[in-house]
Amino acid sequence: MNRFQPSTRRELVAVSILTLVGTGLRFWGYGGLGLNQFDEGIYALSGLWSLSPQGLAGLNPIVIAYAPPGFPFLVGVIDFVLGVSDVTAILASTLCGVATIPVAAWVGRRTFGVGAGAASAALTALAMPHVAFSRKALTDVPLGLVWLIAIGLGGRFLEKPTIGRALALGLGVGLAQQFKYNGWLTGLIVAFAALVGLVGHAELRRAWLSAGRLRFGPVLLSAVAAGLALLVYWPWYQFVERHGGYQALLTHHRSYLGGPAQWYPYWNQQQAQLVALSGGAAWGGFTWAVAWLACAWSRHGSSLFAGKPGVSWIRLSSGLVGGGIALAVLPSLPWWIGFAATPWLLIATSPARRMFGSWWLLLSVLTPFYHPYARLWLPLHAAGWLLAAGLLVELLPSEPLEPGDRAWERAEPRVRSLRFFVPILVCFVVGLIFQWNTAARSFSFARFYLSTSTLRDLVSELPELIPAASGREPELVVLGRRPLAFYLLLQGRYRFRILEGLDDIIQQPHEWAILDDALFDGGVEPILPSAVTGRIFETRNETLDPVTLLDISPGSAFARNPIRSNLILLLKPAGLPSVALRNRVR
Repeated sequence: MNRFQPSTRRELVAVSILTLVGTGLRFWGYGGLGLNQFDEGIYALSGLWSLSPQGLAGLNPIVIAYAPPGFPFLVGVIDFVLGVSDVTAILASTLCGVATIPVAAWVGRRTFGVGAGAASAALTALAMPHVAFSRKALTDVPLGLVWLIAIGLGGRFLEKPTIGRALALGLGVGLAQQFKYNGWLTGLIVAFAALVGLVGHAELRRAWLSAGRLRFGPVLLSAVAAGLALLVYWPWYQFVERHGGYQALLTHHRSYLGGPAQWYPYWNQQQAQLVALSGGAAWGGFTWAVAWLACAWSRHGSSLFAGKPGVSWIRLSSGLVGGGIALAVLPSLPWWIGFAATPWLLIATSPARRMFGSWWLLLSVLTPFYHPYARLWLPLHAAGWLLAAGLLVELLPSEPLEPGDRAWERAEPRVRSLRFFVPILVCFVVGLIFQWNTAARSFSFARFYLSTSTLRDLVSELPELIPAASGREPELVVLGRRPLAFYLLLQGRYRFRILEGLDDIIQQPHEWAILDDALFDGGVEPILPSAVTGRIFETRNETLDPVTLLDISPGSAFARNPIRSNLILLLKPAGLPSVALRNRVR
Protein backbone atom coordinates (compact mmCIF):
# COMPACT_ATOMS: atom_id res chain seq x y z
CA MET A 1 0.00 0.00 0.00
CA ASN A 2 1.40 3.40 -0.98
CA ARG A 3 0.98 5.50 2.13
CA PHE A 4 1.28 8.77 0.25
CA GLN A 5 -1.66 8.25 -2.09
CA PRO A 6 -4.67 10.46 -1.22
CA SER A 7 -7.03 7.47 -1.27
CA THR A 8 -4.83 5.66 1.24
CA ARG A 9 -4.79 8.65 3.58
CA ARG A 10 -8.56 9.00 3.32
CA GLU A 11 -9.04 5.32 3.99
CA LEU A 12 -6.79 5.44 7.05
CA VAL A 13 -8.86 8.33 8.41
CA ALA A 14 -12.09 6.44 7.75
CA VAL A 15 -10.80 3.26 9.39
CA SER A 16 -9.59 5.23 12.42
CA ILE A 17 -12.96 6.92 12.87
CA LEU A 18 -14.83 3.65 12.45
CA THR A 19 -12.54 1.96 14.98
CA LEU A 20 -13.45 4.66 17.50
CA VAL A 21 -17.15 4.15 16.74
CA GLY A 22 -16.76 0.40 17.16
CA THR A 23 -14.94 0.96 20.44
CA GLY A 24 -17.83 3.03 21.74
CA LEU A 25 -20.38 0.37 20.78
CA ARG A 26 -18.38 -2.33 22.57
CA PHE A 27 -17.70 -0.34 25.75
CA TRP A 28 -21.12 1.31 26.10
CA GLY A 29 -22.63 0.56 29.54
CA TYR A 30 -19.57 -1.47 30.49
CA GLY A 31 -20.18 -1.08 34.22
CA GLY A 32 -23.35 -3.16 33.97
CA LEU A 33 -21.57 -6.15 32.49
CA GLY A 34 -20.93 -9.34 34.40
CA LEU A 35 -20.43 -13.02 33.68
CA ASN A 36 -23.61 -14.98 32.98
CA GLN A 37 -22.82 -17.43 30.18
CA PHE A 38 -21.68 -20.88 31.35
CA ASP A 39 -18.33 -20.88 29.53
CA GLU A 40 -17.45 -17.40 30.80
CA GLY A 41 -17.03 -18.83 34.27
CA ILE A 42 -14.67 -21.50 32.95
CA TYR A 43 -12.44 -18.92 31.26
CA ALA A 44 -12.50 -16.54 34.24
CA LEU A 45 -11.46 -19.39 36.56
CA SER A 46 -8.78 -20.52 34.10
CA GLY A 47 -7.39 -16.99 33.96
CA LEU A 48 -6.39 -17.30 37.61
CA TRP A 49 -3.21 -19.07 36.46
CA SER A 50 -1.49 -15.70 36.81
CA LEU A 51 -1.89 -15.98 40.61
CA SER A 52 -0.41 -19.47 40.73
CA PRO A 53 3.22 -19.95 41.80
CA GLN A 54 3.52 -22.30 38.82
CA GLY A 55 2.49 -19.61 36.37
CA LEU A 56 0.99 -20.85 33.11
CA ALA A 57 1.98 -24.42 34.02
CA GLY A 58 -0.64 -24.13 36.77
CA LEU A 59 -3.46 -23.58 34.28
CA ASN A 60 -6.65 -25.26 35.48
CA PRO A 61 -7.24 -28.39 33.33
CA ILE A 62 -10.98 -27.68 33.51
CA VAL A 63 -10.52 -25.51 30.41
CA ILE A 64 -9.38 -28.42 28.21
CA ALA A 65 -12.88 -29.45 27.18
CA TYR A 66 -13.74 -25.87 26.22
CA ALA A 67 -10.76 -24.30 24.48
CA PRO A 68 -6.98 -24.19 24.17
CA PRO A 69 -5.09 -21.75 26.43
CA GLY A 70 -4.98 -18.64 24.22
CA PHE A 71 -7.92 -16.80 25.77
CA PRO A 72 -7.21 -17.87 29.40
CA PHE A 73 -3.66 -16.60 28.81
CA LEU A 74 -5.00 -13.16 27.82
CA VAL A 75 -7.36 -13.13 30.81
CA GLY A 76 -4.51 -14.04 33.16
CA VAL A 77 -2.28 -11.28 31.79
CA ILE A 78 -4.99 -8.66 32.27
CA ASP A 79 -5.79 -10.07 35.74
CA PHE A 80 -2.11 -9.67 36.63
CA VAL A 81 -2.01 -6.07 35.39
CA LEU A 82 -5.40 -4.77 36.55
CA GLY A 83 -6.40 -7.21 39.29
CA VAL A 84 -8.82 -10.12 39.21
CA SER A 85 -12.44 -9.30 38.40
CA ASP A 86 -15.19 -10.29 36.03
CA VAL A 87 -14.67 -7.13 34.00
CA THR A 88 -11.02 -7.95 33.32
CA ALA A 89 -12.08 -11.29 31.83
CA ILE A 90 -14.56 -9.50 29.57
CA LEU A 91 -11.98 -6.84 28.74
CA ALA A 92 -9.71 -9.44 27.11
CA SER A 93 -12.46 -10.16 24.59
CA THR A 94 -13.48 -6.53 24.10
CA LEU A 95 -9.97 -5.37 23.29
CA CYS A 96 -9.67 -8.15 20.72
CA GLY A 97 -12.99 -7.04 19.26
CA VAL A 98 -11.74 -3.48 18.84
CA ALA A 99 -8.47 -4.68 17.29
CA THR A 100 -10.43 -6.77 14.78
CA ILE A 101 -11.77 -3.64 13.06
CA PRO A 102 -8.47 -2.35 11.60
CA VAL A 103 -7.29 -5.90 10.90
CA ALA A 104 -10.46 -6.53 8.87
CA ALA A 105 -9.76 -3.27 7.03
CA TRP A 106 -6.23 -4.44 6.21
CA VAL A 107 -7.42 -7.78 4.83
CA GLY A 108 -10.29 -6.18 2.91
CA ARG A 109 -8.11 -3.47 1.34
CA ARG A 110 -5.35 -5.81 0.22
CA THR A 111 -7.87 -8.24 -1.25
CA PHE A 112 -10.44 -6.01 -2.94
CA GLY A 113 -8.63 -2.71 -3.41
CA VAL A 114 -9.28 0.95 -2.61
CA GLY A 115 -12.34 1.54 -0.43
CA ALA A 116 -12.74 -2.06 0.68
CA GLY A 117 -10.73 -1.37 3.82
CA ALA A 118 -13.10 1.36 4.96
CA ALA A 119 -16.15 -0.73 4.05
CA SER A 120 -14.74 -3.76 5.90
CA ALA A 121 -14.06 -1.61 8.95
CA ALA A 122 -17.61 -0.23 8.89
CA LEU A 123 -19.28 -3.61 8.51
CA THR A 124 -17.13 -5.08 11.31
CA ALA A 125 -17.46 -2.12 13.67
CA LEU A 126 -21.25 -2.00 13.36
CA ALA A 127 -21.92 -5.76 13.24
CA MET A 128 -24.11 -6.48 16.25
CA PRO A 129 -23.12 -10.17 16.48
CA HIS A 130 -19.52 -9.02 16.83
CA VAL A 131 -20.47 -6.28 19.29
CA ALA A 132 -22.45 -8.76 21.39
CA PHE A 133 -19.68 -11.36 21.57
CA SER A 134 -17.06 -8.66 22.20
CA ARG A 135 -18.91 -7.96 25.47
CA LYS A 136 -18.64 -11.58 26.65
CA ALA A 137 -15.65 -13.35 28.23
CA LEU A 138 -15.63 -15.96 25.46
CA THR A 139 -13.00 -17.20 23.02
CA ASP A 140 -14.86 -16.41 19.82
CA VAL A 141 -13.94 -12.77 19.22
CA PRO A 142 -10.23 -13.33 20.06
CA LEU A 143 -10.32 -16.27 17.64
CA GLY A 144 -11.82 -13.98 15.00
CA LEU A 145 -8.90 -11.59 15.40
CA VAL A 146 -6.17 -14.22 15.00
CA TRP A 147 -8.26 -15.90 12.28
CA LEU A 148 -8.23 -12.74 10.17
CA ILE A 149 -4.51 -12.31 10.77
CA ALA A 150 -3.87 -15.88 9.63
CA ILE A 151 -6.04 -15.35 6.53
CA GLY A 152 -4.18 -12.15 5.67
CA LEU A 153 -0.82 -13.85 6.14
CA GLY A 154 -2.04 -16.76 4.03
CA GLY A 155 -2.89 -14.42 1.18
CA ARG A 156 0.56 -12.82 1.36
CA PHE A 157 2.24 -16.23 1.30
CA LEU A 158 0.28 -17.47 -1.72
CA GLU A 159 1.01 -14.26 -3.62
CA LYS A 160 4.76 -14.52 -3.04
CA PRO A 161 6.02 -17.61 -1.19
CA THR A 162 9.16 -16.74 0.79
CA ILE A 163 10.66 -18.19 3.93
CA GLY A 164 9.64 -15.13 5.94
CA ARG A 165 6.05 -15.32 4.78
CA ALA A 166 5.97 -19.08 5.38
CA LEU A 167 7.11 -18.57 8.97
CA ALA A 168 4.55 -15.80 9.48
CA LEU A 169 1.78 -18.01 8.10
CA GLY A 170 2.79 -20.94 10.30
CA LEU A 171 2.82 -18.70 13.35
CA GLY A 172 -0.59 -17.26 12.45
CA VAL A 173 -2.21 -20.67 12.00
CA GLY A 174 -0.55 -21.94 15.18
CA LEU A 175 -1.92 -19.01 17.17
CA ALA A 176 -5.41 -19.58 15.75
CA GLN A 177 -5.20 -23.16 17.03
CA GLN A 178 -4.29 -21.84 20.47
CA PHE A 179 -7.57 -19.92 20.74
CA LYS A 180 -10.06 -22.51 19.55
CA TYR A 181 -9.86 -26.10 18.42
CA ASN A 182 -11.13 -25.23 14.95
CA GLY A 183 -8.30 -22.74 14.42
CA TRP A 184 -6.53 -25.29 12.22
CA LEU A 185 -9.16 -24.59 9.58
CA THR A 186 -7.26 -21.41 8.69
CA GLY A 187 -4.44 -23.63 7.45
CA LEU A 188 -6.91 -25.82 5.57
CA ILE A 189 -8.35 -22.72 3.87
CA VAL A 190 -4.90 -21.64 2.67
CA ALA A 191 -4.09 -25.16 1.47
CA PHE A 192 -7.43 -25.47 -0.34
CA ALA A 193 -6.93 -22.10 -2.05
CA ALA A 194 -3.48 -23.22 -3.20
CA LEU A 195 -4.86 -26.53 -4.48
CA VAL A 196 -7.68 -24.81 -6.39
CA GLY A 197 -5.14 -22.46 -7.94
CA LEU A 198 -2.90 -25.34 -9.01
CA VAL A 199 -5.82 -27.13 -10.62
CA GLY A 200 -7.14 -24.09 -12.46
CA HIS A 201 -4.03 -22.15 -13.47
CA ALA A 202 -1.27 -23.67 -15.61
CA GLU A 203 1.17 -20.85 -14.87
CA LEU A 204 0.83 -21.47 -11.15
CA ARG A 205 1.44 -25.18 -11.65
CA ARG A 206 4.64 -24.42 -13.53
CA ALA A 207 5.75 -21.99 -10.84
CA TRP A 208 5.03 -24.39 -7.96
CA LEU A 209 5.65 -27.86 -9.38
CA SER A 210 8.66 -27.53 -11.68
CA ALA A 211 11.55 -29.81 -10.72
CA GLY A 212 13.72 -27.01 -9.36
CA ARG A 213 10.89 -25.43 -7.41
CA LEU A 214 9.87 -28.67 -5.72
CA ARG A 215 13.14 -28.77 -3.82
CA PHE A 216 13.34 -25.17 -2.65
CA GLY A 217 10.07 -23.60 -3.73
CA PRO A 218 6.51 -23.05 -2.51
CA VAL A 219 5.80 -26.71 -1.72
CA LEU A 220 8.71 -26.93 0.71
CA LEU A 221 7.83 -23.54 2.19
CA SER A 222 4.24 -24.74 2.70
CA ALA A 223 5.62 -27.71 4.63
CA VAL A 224 7.69 -25.31 6.74
CA ALA A 225 4.56 -23.27 7.54
CA ALA A 226 2.62 -26.42 8.48
CA GLY A 227 5.49 -27.65 10.63
CA LEU A 228 5.71 -24.36 12.51
CA ALA A 229 1.94 -24.35 13.09
CA LEU A 230 2.21 -27.83 14.63
CA LEU A 231 5.20 -26.74 16.71
CA VAL A 232 3.26 -23.78 18.13
CA TYR A 233 0.38 -26.10 19.08
CA TRP A 234 2.57 -28.92 20.42
CA PRO A 235 2.87 -27.67 24.05
CA TRP A 236 -0.91 -27.66 24.39
CA TYR A 237 -1.15 -31.14 22.91
CA GLN A 238 1.32 -32.33 25.54
CA PHE A 239 -0.66 -30.60 28.31
CA VAL A 240 -3.87 -32.33 27.21
CA GLU A 241 -2.08 -35.67 27.04
CA ARG A 242 -1.02 -35.25 30.68
CA HIS A 243 -4.57 -34.42 31.78
CA GLY A 244 -6.85 -37.10 30.39
CA GLY A 245 -5.43 -37.57 26.91
CA TYR A 246 -6.15 -36.02 23.53
CA GLN A 247 -8.25 -38.98 22.46
CA ALA A 248 -10.71 -38.25 25.28
CA LEU A 249 -10.89 -34.64 24.10
CA LEU A 250 -11.67 -35.72 20.53
CA THR A 251 -14.35 -38.10 21.80
CA HIS A 252 -15.92 -35.25 23.77
CA HIS A 253 -16.06 -32.97 20.73
CA ARG A 254 -17.39 -35.72 18.46
CA SER A 255 -20.43 -35.86 20.74
CA TYR A 256 -21.42 -32.42 19.40
CA LEU A 257 -21.26 -33.48 15.75
CA GLY A 258 -24.40 -34.21 13.78
CA GLY A 259 -24.70 -36.30 10.65
CA PRO A 260 -26.03 -35.38 7.21
CA ALA A 261 -29.60 -35.55 8.54
CA GLN A 262 -28.87 -32.74 11.00
CA TRP A 263 -27.03 -30.50 8.54
CA TYR A 264 -30.01 -28.58 7.21
CA PRO A 265 -31.79 -28.14 10.58
CA TYR A 266 -28.53 -26.89 12.10
CA TRP A 267 -27.96 -24.54 9.15
CA ASN A 268 -31.51 -23.25 9.45
CA GLN A 269 -30.98 -22.67 13.18
CA GLN A 270 -27.81 -20.72 12.45
CA GLN A 271 -29.60 -18.57 9.88
CA ALA A 272 -32.32 -17.77 12.40
CA GLN A 273 -29.72 -16.84 15.01
CA LEU A 274 -28.04 -14.60 12.45
CA VAL A 275 -31.31 -12.67 12.12
CA ALA A 276 -31.79 -12.61 15.89
CA LEU A 277 -28.37 -11.03 16.44
CA SER A 278 -28.63 -8.53 13.57
CA GLY A 279 -29.84 -5.58 15.64
CA GLY A 280 -32.97 -5.11 13.56
CA ALA A 281 -33.86 -3.75 10.13
CA ALA A 282 -33.05 -0.11 10.91
CA TRP A 283 -29.58 -1.04 12.14
CA GLY A 284 -28.96 -3.11 9.03
CA GLY A 285 -29.87 -0.21 6.76
CA PHE A 286 -27.72 2.17 8.80
CA THR A 287 -24.76 -0.23 8.66
CA TRP A 288 -24.91 -0.46 4.87
CA ALA A 289 -25.18 3.33 4.56
CA VAL A 290 -22.09 3.91 6.70
CA ALA A 291 -20.10 1.26 4.82
CA TRP A 292 -21.21 2.63 1.44
CA LEU A 293 -20.35 6.23 2.28
CA ALA A 294 -17.02 5.28 3.89
CA CYS A 295 -16.07 3.29 0.81
CA ALA A 296 -17.19 6.04 -1.58
CA TRP A 297 -15.37 8.79 0.31
CA SER A 298 -12.18 6.71 0.54
CA ARG A 299 -12.23 6.20 -3.22
CA HIS A 300 -13.44 9.60 -4.42
CA GLY A 301 -12.86 12.09 -1.61
CA SER A 302 -14.15 15.58 -2.38
CA SER A 303 -15.27 14.42 -5.83
CA LEU A 304 -18.41 13.17 -4.12
CA PHE A 305 -19.50 16.75 -3.47
CA ALA A 306 -17.77 18.67 -6.25
CA GLY A 307 -19.63 17.11 -9.17
CA LYS A 308 -16.43 15.96 -10.87
CA PRO A 309 -16.54 13.55 -13.81
CA GLY A 310 -16.47 9.89 -12.90
CA VAL A 311 -18.86 10.23 -9.98
CA SER A 312 -22.36 9.05 -10.87
CA TRP A 313 -24.87 10.38 -8.36
CA ILE A 314 -27.48 8.00 -9.69
CA ARG A 315 -25.25 5.02 -9.00
CA LEU A 316 -24.21 6.40 -5.61
CA SER A 317 -27.75 7.07 -4.43
CA SER A 318 -29.27 3.90 -5.86
CA GLY A 319 -26.53 1.77 -4.30
CA LEU A 320 -26.95 3.54 -0.98
CA VAL A 321 -30.71 3.13 -0.85
CA GLY A 322 -30.98 -0.25 -2.57
CA GLY A 323 -28.21 -1.87 -0.57
CA GLY A 324 -29.54 -0.41 2.67
CA ILE A 325 -32.97 -1.88 2.01
CA ALA A 326 -31.43 -5.23 1.05
CA LEU A 327 -29.41 -5.55 4.29
CA ALA A 328 -32.35 -4.27 6.33
CA VAL A 329 -34.73 -6.96 5.09
CA LEU A 330 -32.13 -9.73 4.76
CA PRO A 331 -29.60 -9.68 7.63
CA SER A 332 -27.93 -12.78 6.16
CA LEU A 333 -27.16 -10.87 2.93
CA PRO A 334 -23.35 -11.13 3.37
CA TRP A 335 -23.62 -14.93 3.50
CA TRP A 336 -25.74 -15.00 0.33
CA ILE A 337 -23.23 -12.70 -1.37
CA GLY A 338 -20.66 -15.37 -0.62
CA PHE A 339 -22.95 -18.03 -2.07
CA ALA A 340 -23.20 -16.09 -5.32
CA ALA A 341 -19.58 -14.93 -5.56
CA THR A 342 -17.69 -18.06 -4.51
CA PRO A 343 -17.56 -19.68 -8.00
CA TRP A 344 -15.88 -16.53 -9.38
CA LEU A 345 -13.62 -16.22 -6.35
CA LEU A 346 -12.38 -19.80 -6.68
CA ILE A 347 -11.27 -19.29 -10.28
CA ALA A 348 -9.74 -15.86 -9.66
CA THR A 349 -6.08 -15.34 -10.47
CA SER A 350 -5.65 -13.45 -7.18
CA PRO A 351 -4.64 -15.93 -4.42
CA ALA A 352 -6.25 -13.71 -1.78
CA ARG A 353 -9.59 -13.89 -3.57
CA ARG A 354 -9.31 -17.64 -3.98
CA MET A 355 -8.77 -17.79 -0.25
CA PHE A 356 -12.04 -15.94 0.35
CA GLY A 357 -13.86 -18.41 -1.86
CA SER A 358 -12.22 -21.30 0.00
CA TRP A 359 -13.02 -19.68 3.36
CA TRP A 360 -16.69 -19.24 2.57
CA LEU A 361 -17.09 -22.67 0.95
CA LEU A 362 -15.33 -24.76 3.59
CA LEU A 363 -16.95 -23.10 6.60
CA SER A 364 -20.41 -23.03 5.01
CA VAL A 365 -20.19 -26.78 4.47
CA LEU A 366 -18.51 -27.76 7.75
CA THR A 367 -20.06 -25.45 10.36
CA PRO A 368 -23.63 -26.85 10.21
CA PHE A 369 -22.33 -30.32 11.08
CA TYR A 370 -21.55 -29.08 14.59
CA HIS A 371 -24.06 -28.20 17.30
CA PRO A 372 -25.63 -24.90 16.17
CA TYR A 373 -24.12 -22.51 18.70
CA ALA A 374 -24.51 -18.95 17.45
CA ARG A 375 -20.87 -18.18 18.21
CA LEU A 376 -19.61 -20.76 15.71
CA TRP A 377 -20.88 -18.60 12.84
CA LEU A 378 -18.56 -15.67 13.69
CA PRO A 379 -15.77 -16.70 11.25
CA LEU A 380 -18.43 -16.87 8.51
CA HIS A 381 -19.74 -13.49 9.63
CA ALA A 382 -16.25 -12.09 9.09
CA ALA A 383 -16.03 -13.63 5.62
CA GLY A 384 -19.40 -12.11 4.78
CA TRP A 385 -18.43 -8.62 5.94
CA LEU A 386 -15.33 -8.60 3.77
CA LEU A 387 -17.13 -10.08 0.78
CA ALA A 388 -19.82 -7.41 1.14
CA ALA A 389 -17.04 -4.82 1.20
CA GLY A 390 -15.75 -6.27 -2.06
CA LEU A 391 -19.25 -5.96 -3.51
CA LEU A 392 -19.38 -2.30 -2.50
CA VAL A 393 -16.19 -1.67 -4.46
CA GLU A 394 -17.79 -3.38 -7.47
CA LEU A 395 -20.98 -1.36 -7.22
CA LEU A 396 -19.41 2.07 -6.77
CA PRO A 397 -18.52 4.25 -9.79
CA SER A 398 -15.58 2.66 -11.52
CA GLU A 399 -13.40 5.66 -12.34
CA PRO A 400 -9.96 4.74 -10.90
CA LEU A 401 -8.57 7.28 -8.49
CA GLU A 402 -4.80 6.94 -8.35
CA PRO A 403 -3.42 4.53 -10.99
CA GLY A 404 -0.10 4.56 -9.14
CA ASP A 405 -1.64 3.07 -6.02
CA ARG A 406 -0.11 -0.40 -5.75
CA ALA A 407 -3.14 -1.78 -3.95
CA TRP A 408 -5.28 -0.66 -6.89
CA GLU A 409 -2.92 -2.20 -9.42
CA ARG A 410 -2.88 -5.47 -7.51
CA ALA A 411 -6.68 -5.73 -7.42
CA GLU A 412 -8.43 -8.04 -9.83
CA PRO A 413 -10.13 -6.44 -12.87
CA ARG A 414 -13.68 -5.85 -11.73
CA VAL A 415 -16.38 -7.82 -13.46
CA ARG A 416 -19.32 -5.56 -14.21
CA SER A 417 -21.35 -7.76 -16.49
CA LEU A 418 -24.71 -9.26 -15.63
CA ARG A 419 -23.10 -12.64 -15.02
CA PHE A 420 -21.67 -11.20 -11.78
CA PHE A 421 -24.72 -9.38 -10.43
CA VAL A 422 -27.54 -11.67 -11.52
CA PRO A 423 -26.42 -14.51 -9.20
CA ILE A 424 -26.37 -12.06 -6.28
CA LEU A 425 -29.89 -10.88 -7.10
CA VAL A 426 -31.09 -14.47 -7.41
CA CYS A 427 -29.46 -15.40 -4.10
CA PHE A 428 -31.03 -12.34 -2.48
CA VAL A 429 -34.50 -13.54 -3.50
CA VAL A 430 -33.74 -17.10 -2.39
CA GLY A 431 -32.45 -15.77 0.93
CA LEU A 432 -35.66 -13.81 1.48
CA ILE A 433 -37.70 -16.96 0.85
CA PHE A 434 -35.65 -18.97 3.34
CA GLN A 435 -35.88 -16.19 5.92
CA TRP A 436 -39.63 -15.92 5.47
CA ASN A 437 -40.07 -19.66 5.94
CA THR A 438 -37.78 -19.65 8.96
CA ALA A 439 -39.83 -16.91 10.67
CA ALA A 440 -36.88 -15.67 12.69
CA ARG A 441 -37.07 -12.66 14.99
CA SER A 442 -34.60 -9.84 15.56
CA PHE A 443 -33.84 -9.11 19.18
CA SER A 444 -34.41 -5.49 20.15
CA PHE A 445 -31.37 -3.24 20.06
CA ALA A 446 -31.82 -2.49 23.77
CA ARG A 447 -31.42 -6.17 24.66
CA PHE A 448 -27.79 -6.03 23.51
CA TYR A 449 -27.08 -3.54 26.30
CA LEU A 450 -28.90 -5.20 29.18
CA SER A 451 -27.13 -5.49 32.50
CA THR A 452 -25.64 -8.96 32.87
CA SER A 453 -24.63 -8.66 36.53
CA THR A 454 -27.43 -10.72 38.14
CA LEU A 455 -25.15 -13.56 39.28
CA ARG A 456 -22.56 -11.14 40.65
CA ASP A 457 -25.23 -9.15 42.48
CA LEU A 458 -26.72 -12.27 44.05
CA VAL A 459 -23.37 -13.48 45.38
CA SER A 460 -22.53 -10.03 46.74
CA GLU A 461 -25.84 -9.97 48.63
CA LEU A 462 -25.52 -13.44 50.16
CA PRO A 463 -24.20 -12.09 53.49
CA GLU A 464 -27.44 -10.12 53.81
CA LEU A 465 -29.55 -13.19 53.02
CA ILE A 466 -27.79 -16.06 54.81
CA PRO A 467 -27.23 -15.81 58.57
CA ALA A 468 -24.03 -17.18 60.03
CA ALA A 469 -24.46 -20.42 62.01
CA SER A 470 -22.50 -20.88 65.27
CA GLY A 471 -20.15 -18.04 64.37
CA ARG A 472 -19.17 -19.45 60.97
CA GLU A 473 -20.53 -19.09 57.48
CA PRO A 474 -22.50 -22.11 56.23
CA GLU A 475 -21.34 -24.21 53.33
CA LEU A 476 -23.17 -23.73 50.04
CA VAL A 477 -24.02 -26.25 47.37
CA VAL A 478 -24.37 -24.84 43.86
CA LEU A 479 -26.16 -26.22 40.83
CA GLY A 480 -25.64 -23.46 38.31
CA ARG A 481 -23.56 -21.79 35.67
CA ARG A 482 -19.83 -21.61 36.35
CA PRO A 483 -19.73 -17.82 36.84
CA LEU A 484 -21.32 -18.52 40.23
CA ALA A 485 -18.23 -20.51 41.20
CA PHE A 486 -15.98 -17.67 40.04
CA TYR A 487 -17.89 -15.06 42.05
CA LEU A 488 -17.99 -17.22 45.20
CA LEU A 489 -14.27 -17.91 44.91
CA LEU A 490 -13.56 -14.22 44.36
CA GLN A 491 -15.69 -13.28 47.36
CA GLY A 492 -13.85 -15.82 49.52
CA ARG A 493 -16.51 -15.92 52.22
CA TYR A 494 -18.25 -19.25 51.71
CA ARG A 495 -17.10 -22.80 51.28
CA PHE A 496 -19.03 -24.27 48.37
CA ARG A 497 -19.41 -27.40 46.29
CA ILE A 498 -20.50 -27.63 42.65
CA LEU A 499 -23.24 -30.19 42.06
CA GLU A 500 -23.95 -32.04 38.84
CA GLY A 501 -27.71 -32.65 38.95
CA LEU A 502 -31.01 -31.91 40.63
CA ASP A 503 -30.86 -35.22 42.51
CA ASP A 504 -27.86 -33.89 44.41
CA ILE A 505 -29.96 -30.94 45.61
CA ILE A 506 -32.78 -33.25 46.69
CA GLN A 507 -30.40 -35.54 48.56
CA GLN A 508 -28.84 -32.68 50.52
CA PRO A 509 -31.87 -30.98 52.10
CA HIS A 510 -29.99 -29.48 55.04
CA GLU A 511 -27.64 -27.24 53.04
CA TRP A 512 -28.04 -23.76 51.70
CA ALA A 513 -28.19 -24.09 47.93
CA ILE A 514 -28.16 -21.96 44.79
CA LEU A 515 -30.24 -23.45 41.99
CA ASP A 516 -29.96 -22.01 38.49
CA ASP A 517 -32.93 -22.28 36.16
CA ALA A 518 -30.63 -21.92 33.14
CA LEU A 519 -29.34 -25.50 33.39
CA PHE A 520 -32.76 -26.95 32.57
CA ASP A 521 -34.20 -26.82 29.06
CA GLY A 522 -37.74 -26.07 30.18
CA GLY A 523 -36.84 -24.32 33.41
CA VAL A 524 -36.48 -26.00 36.77
CA GLU A 525 -39.71 -24.99 38.52
CA PRO A 526 -42.01 -27.43 36.65
CA ILE A 527 -39.87 -30.39 37.76
CA LEU A 528 -39.14 -29.33 41.34
CA PRO A 529 -40.59 -31.72 43.95
CA SER A 530 -42.68 -30.09 46.67
CA ALA A 531 -39.98 -30.74 49.26
CA VAL A 532 -37.59 -28.52 47.31
CA THR A 533 -40.23 -25.92 46.43
CA GLY A 534 -40.82 -25.41 50.14
CA ARG A 535 -37.16 -24.51 50.60
CA ILE A 536 -37.21 -21.51 48.23
CA PHE A 537 -36.02 -18.56 50.27
CA GLU A 538 -35.18 -16.00 47.58
CA THR A 539 -35.73 -15.75 43.84
CA ARG A 540 -34.01 -13.50 41.33
CA ASN A 541 -35.39 -12.86 37.87
CA GLU A 542 -32.75 -12.54 35.17
CA THR A 543 -33.38 -11.04 31.75
CA LEU A 544 -30.86 -12.63 29.42
CA ASP A 545 -28.69 -10.84 26.88
CA PRO A 546 -28.81 -12.19 23.30
CA VAL A 547 -25.65 -14.31 23.53
CA THR A 548 -26.64 -16.10 26.74
CA LEU A 549 -30.27 -16.35 25.67
CA LEU A 550 -29.38 -18.18 22.45
CA ASP A 551 -27.00 -20.44 24.36
CA ILE A 552 -29.65 -21.42 26.92
CA SER A 553 -32.68 -21.30 24.64
CA PRO A 554 -31.69 -21.52 20.94
CA GLY A 555 -35.35 -21.62 19.93
CA SER A 556 -35.70 -18.00 21.05
CA ALA A 557 -34.42 -17.02 17.61
CA PHE A 558 -37.75 -18.11 16.12
CA ALA A 559 -40.74 -15.78 16.37
CA ARG A 560 -43.06 -18.71 17.16
CA ASN A 561 -41.29 -19.34 20.48
CA PRO A 562 -41.49 -17.11 23.56
CA ILE A 563 -38.35 -15.36 24.76
CA ARG A 564 -37.26 -17.13 27.88
CA SER A 565 -36.39 -15.39 31.14
CA ASN A 566 -34.42 -17.03 33.90
CA LEU A 567 -34.72 -17.61 37.64
CA ILE A 568 -32.00 -17.99 40.25
CA LEU A 569 -33.29 -19.73 43.38
CA LEU A 570 -31.70 -19.54 46.83
CA LEU A 571 -32.80 -22.58 48.84
CA LYS A 572 -32.71 -22.62 52.63
CA PRO A 573 -32.10 -25.77 54.68
CA ALA A 574 -35.24 -27.85 55.15
CA GLY A 575 -37.12 -27.09 58.34
CA LEU A 576 -35.90 -23.53 58.82
CA PRO A 577 -38.80 -21.04 58.75
CA SER A 578 -38.30 -18.19 56.31
CA VAL A 579 -39.72 -15.51 58.61
CA ALA A 580 -37.36 -16.41 61.42
CA LEU A 581 -34.42 -16.45 59.01
CA ARG A 582 -35.22 -13.00 57.68
CA ASN A 583 -35.52 -11.64 61.21
CA ARG A 584 -32.12 -13.14 62.08
CA VAL A 585 -30.54 -11.54 59.05
CA ARG A 586 -31.94 -8.16 60.02
